[in-house]
Amino acid sequence: GKLAYGEITVKDAVFNKHVALILLSSDAGNSLKRTFERLAKEKNIPLLVLPDDKKSLGAAIGKEMCSVAAVLNKGLADSIAAKAANQIGGGHI
Repeated sequence: GKLAYGEITVKDAVFNKHVALILLSSDAGNSLKRTFERLAKEKNIPLLVLPDDKKSLGAAIGKEMCSVAAVLNKGLADSIAAKAANQIGGGHI
């Protein structure tokens, strides 16, 4: 697949697969945010905290709610990052 979602599955992907981008919802818990900010830094993986909540992130990937997701496909990750940068106003990840 091109995506992994949920804390355990995303952690597994970070350690066992090539993750191109980590996505966090705006309302992810502080502990979850700290965990994935640390992992992203350690593994040199771009991390994007979305302006959307976990319900919106979940809907975007076909789930009810999702606080964290990993994009495994580099092309898809680049597309998401570019779109997010444009929506945020030219920001970068």
